[in-house]
Amino acid sequence: MIDGCSSGAYVILPVDQQQATVYVALSFISIEQARTNLQMQTQLKSFDSIHKFVSAEWNHEAVIKFNAAIVHLLSSPTQWDESNGVYLGFDDQIYTKPDNMKHICTDLSIWDAHRTQISFILFHDSQRANDIIRSIMLIVEQGGDIPK
Repeated sequence: MIDGCSSGAYVILPVDQQQATVYVALSFISIEQARTNLQMQTQLKSFDSIHKFVSAEWNHEAVIKFNAAIVHLLSSPTQWDESNGVYLGFDDQIYTKPDNMKHICTDLSIWDAHRTQISFILFHDSQRANDIIRSIMLIVEQGGDIPK
């Protein structure tokens, strides 16, 4: 039984083979249960056969909801800088955005941004995530407080 953080697996395949089919099964109970899971869940069908079955079972309503959530997630925060890179600071002074930022961001919901949004955006668009985080730092510097 494979156990612990340092566990792993590897497969050696012949170099003259163009394609290989590999089945992987997991169980929190035992190796035998993993074999049972593999047999019951895949019935050792081909990848294409499993893909066709799963695609037919896919919940299209869930896909629509997921895509709508992505649109809402990416619709904020607001780009605050103007076309030439200037912006009204949070102390009512005019600033030019730093060179290491693409945009200054505002309209931040810190709780939402901290819990879900920034981590998603980090994987989707790391520059935007950096802009959001640096904008929060500028808001504190210029306005004296973290936006709520």
